[in-house]
Amino acid sequence: DRLSADAPANAPAGTSFHLSAIPPHEFDHAYREQLPETCLGAKFLQEEGEHLDTVTQIDPQTTYAVRTPTGHPVYENFRTEMFMELMKAPASKDQL
Repeated sequence: DRLSADAPANAPAGTSFHLSAIPPHEFDHAYREQLPETCLGAKFLQEEGEHLDTVTQIDPQTTYAVRTPTGHPVYENFRTEMFMELMKAPASKDQL
């Protein structure tokens, strides 16, 4: 199974999106298990061809982590948004 190219439910219609726009619960429920834990560089090159990043190269002999690094922007964006919301709250002893 391949991940859908459709934007997540919270993305504005007609806009491009980044992984970080996907809420963690949606990522975990709809996408996480579709991702392989790892991928051999040769397999990626065979299935996807060259990538557009001019700074990095894909080594056919290297096994790359996929699932965990893909989830990182999803979870980190959520933590950042929660932190920003907490910072907006009035100061109280409960925050300590």
